[in-house]
Amino acid sequence: FRRVLFRSKGIQPKTLTLIQDFFKTNNSWNTVDMIAEELGISIVTVRNYLNYLVNEKQITEDINYSTGGRPSMLYKSNPTHL
Repeated sequence: FRRVLFRSKGIQPKTLTLIQDFFKTNNSWNTVDMIAEELGISIVTVRNYLNYLVNEKQITEDINYSTGGRPSMLYKSNPTHL
């Protein structure tokens, strides 16, 4: 992942690196819940960082409609930014 010099308010380098490293080793689609559990950080924190990474085009998001209920967002690394 490329390092961005300007970071949005509330985006901490250590947490950002933790989430970026997760996507370097997990090439499949992941939910916010899966990432939060794996990294041991809150769902709200993960969601904020994922939104940041999507805006920076470092990861891709998609919607999973096959949940049988409310659709969930899925996230995957963007191969062009590895």
